Amino acid sequence: MPVFDNRSPRTRRCRSRGRLAVSLGLLLAVAATVIATRPDSPDRAAASESVDDAVASMALLVPDDRLDVRVAALELRGAGWDRAVARLDEALFAQAENARHLATAEARLAALRTEATEVGARLRDVVEEIEGLTARLEAVEAVLAARAVDRFVNFGGDALAGLDDPADATDLARDEELGQRVDEVQVSTRDDLLDRQARTDADQRALLGRSVELGAEIGSTRTVVGERRASVEALDTAVREAADDVRSARWSATIPGTDLSVAALDAYLNAEALLAETMGSCNLSWWMIAGVARIESRHGRYGGRTLRADGRVDRPIIGIALDGGPGVRAIVDTDDGVYDGDDEWDRAVGPLQFIPETWLRRGRDGDGDGRADPQNMYDAAYSAGRYLCALGGNLTTRAALRAAYFGYNNSTAYVNDVIGHADRYADFELPEAPAVVETVENPE
Repeated sequence: MPVFDNRSPRTRRCRSRGRLAVSLGLLLAVAATVIATRPDSPDRAAASESVDDAVASMALLVPDDRLDVRVAALELRGAGWDRAVARLDEALFAQAENARHLATAEARLAALRTEATEVGARLRDVVEEIEGLTARLEAVEAVLAARAVDRFVNFGGDALAGLDDPADATDLARDEELGQRVDEVQVSTRDDLLDRQARTDADQRALLGRSVELGAEIGSTRTVVGERRASVEALDTAVREAADDVRSARWSATIPGTDLSVAALDAYLNAEALLAETMGSCNLSWWMIAGVARIESRHGRYGGRTLRADGRVDRPIIGIALDGGPGVRAIVDTDDGVYDGDDEWDRAVGPLQFIPETWLRRGRDGDGDGRADPQNMYDAAYSAGRYLCALGGNLTTRAALRAAYFGYNNSTAYVNDVIGHADRYADFELPEAPAVVETVENPE
């Protein structure tokens, strides 16, 4: 079992430098673009495969300042991860659909209000026109009535018989002819005014009808706008909760092509970075620790366990009692059962399987929370890395690495197994750290 040097613990490396700082604001912008490419149909099954891929990529952009940016850039697998991404997909889709419908309803409401204003103005003009036509008709009717009286008075009965001078009869006849022409003009004007009045009355009825329609449509559209606006907060909450689920599920997701969880790989990378600061001449790489952790606990997944986002296993990993049985060392209890729950014999604890006595003397804080916890992969990985460095010195040579592994467990079979797994992890290529994208943080 490992024995550590007694250097003071270092806090976990600053993980914000070079961080992929992408907020939900970016997610929503990308989501809006994605939704805009979808058919205008509520049928989610009709969405294209490219759209689903785009949404899945968005899920990878959910930020988490605790996570190494290279790990955040990896594609992931796992039932919990897939469910979380699907939930975020649905939440973003619903939010973008609501935003699209809200924008459409608001634009429609604005157009209806503009039309209602125009109809109102036109209706006022028509009313004024009707009033003007009515006044003109009344004037024409008055002229025609006066003319009728005049004809009766001046040209009716025996008016011509009373004339002594023939010239007077001629003048009277001429005046009557002119009067008839005036009457004809007045009648024609009246008929034209009546036609215009009929058309204007029809316009007024049409405008009044459209005004009623607009009032009803404005009312229903305002209801839609209100409902859509009322949905915004709930949908924003759904997106935030779904994004939190993605963050949570990411830690236990598996990295394709490996048996590593995100939390495990992040812990190993964290240990590598800390050791570069505290024991730089050792040149330890993350995969050297990973080889040991694979044998000791399958990267904290032994017995169906899961590494949580804080690096701690969801259920403590505790080995068999070291009671001197066949093939087992005898180590009497050294921790009063504090770490292993056994106050008679010691048991190896945590994902790197430390003996309580060793951990009490040499365990280190790897995540900067102020305590060294053998059940926490960040603490265990950093402590194991320090021990390997102490045993092997400069680990850039194969011989030094094997010597360090032998010091960890003096078994050829054990060392060969660890070397085999470590070599496999060494072949895994981490992506380059993505460029930082600065956005406005999503408000709480």
